[in-house]
Amino acid sequence: MPPKKGKKGGAKGKKGGKGKKGGGKKGKKGEEELTVEEKYKKSAMEIQNLQQHLAIQTSISRRTQSARDQLKSEFVDLTERFEEEKDTQLDVHADLARQFKTFQSEKNAVIDDLQRENIKLHNDLTKCQQVLANTIEEKDAIIARKEDEITELRNKLRILESTYQNIFDTSLRNLQANLAKAQEQWESSSADLQDKTKEKLKEFGINFQEF
Repeated sequence: MPPKKGKKGGAKGKKGGKGKKGGGKKGKKGEEELTVEEKYKKSAMEIQNLQQHLAIQTSISRRTQSARDQLKSEFVDLTERFEEEKDTQLDVHADLARQFKTFQSEKNAVIDDLQRENIKLHNDLTKCQQVLANTIEEKDAIIARKEDEITELRNKLRILESTYQNIFDTSLRNLQANLAKAQEQWESSSADLQDKTKEKLKEFGINFQEF
């Protein structure tokens, strides 16, 4: 602050130089009018301002140095942490690479096993399908043969039914004819027997009509 005031006073001095000499004498007379006590107060104020300014600058310098030291410490710490993280990352990367190789090997082994199992299952499925096809073919052949046998038996049964029906009809007709003939013979014999009985009864004096 005193330098600014001095600069301002210098500027006024320059203006005073450009003006009349009377103005310069007036300024000099104004300075002479200041008492020793006022000059002391003025000097003490300027010293106080300088001390405050110096204290501020010192505080700023200390804070700046402290911040610089802290940043340096943090930088060193970050550098060490970075190196540690770098080593850790390298270890992790190496471990992940090993794990990946192991996983890849295990995966390839599992894939190979699955492929072999798939081939085996495919072959088994093909065999089962062939056996099933053969079984279905045999079943169809057996069913066709049984149906032919059933058809043949039905035809034979119809023939037998027709034959036995004819035999039954013929036998029935013959039986009916024989029965009719026997009935005629029986009726004829019965009439003869009845006549002979009447004759015998008459011989004994018995009237047949009384019975």
